[in-house]
Amino acid sequence: MLHKGVGFTQLTKRAGVSQGSLTIWLGDRGAPTSRNMQKIAEVLGVQPEDLYRSPYEPAETTIKPPQKLVPVLGYAACGSPAEHWAETTNKFIDAGDIGGLITPFVLVAKGRSMFPMIYEKDQLLCSQVELKQLKDEMLVVVSFKTIPDTADANAKLITLKKNSCTLYSINANYKPFDVSYSDIFKIYRVVRIIRDIK
Repeated sequence: MLHKGVGFTQLTKRAGVSQGSLTIWLGDRGAPTSRNMQKIAEVLGVQPEDLYRSPYEPAETTIKPPQKLVPVLGYAACGSPAEHWAETTNKFIDAGDIGGLITPFVLVAKGRSMFPMIYEKDQLLCSQVELKQLKDEMLVVVSFKTIPDTADANAKLITLKKNSCTLYSINANYKPFDVSYSDIFKIYRVVRIIRDIK
C-alpha cells in the first residue's frame, strides 16, 4: 500500500490515521474503513481501488517530495582539488524549513580548509542568490565554469570586489585566491550547515 515517495510516518500524519491501524492493515490483519481508505488514497494521489492491486503500481502517478526534502547533489570541496557534484544521485534529505529559498539543494563537505566551521561530511544547505545579495565574509559555494558535464565547486568565505572576488578558508594552510566573475558559473549561499552528531 505504501507509495515510493511517501514514508510510513508521513502517510499516517497526512491521512490522519494511527500508525498502529496502518500496521494492522498492511499486515492483512484487518481492513480500513472506506473513509480511511479514501484519505490514504488522497495522500498517495491515487484512486482508492488502486490500493487493492497487488503489488501496487500506479498508472503514471508521481508524487512531488514535500517542501522539506532537498536533493543531495554531490560534494563541495573545502580545500583542493574541487570535486565533481555528480558523485551522488537520487538522494533527498529532510532539511527542515526551506521556505523562501531559491532552488535549494545540499552538498556534502569534503576536506578540512573550513575547519572548525565546516567538518568533513557536513551537509551544506545551499540556495541560489544574485550577486547583489552577497556580502563580505558570507559563506558560499562557488561553482566555476568548467568543461561540459562537470561542475567544480568550493565552499569558502567571500570578499567582494568590482570585477572579481576573493575566496578564502578558515584554515590558514589554504591560501586565499582571487577569481574573476567571468570564471564563475554561479555562487550559492550556504544557508545552513547540517551536522550528524554521533
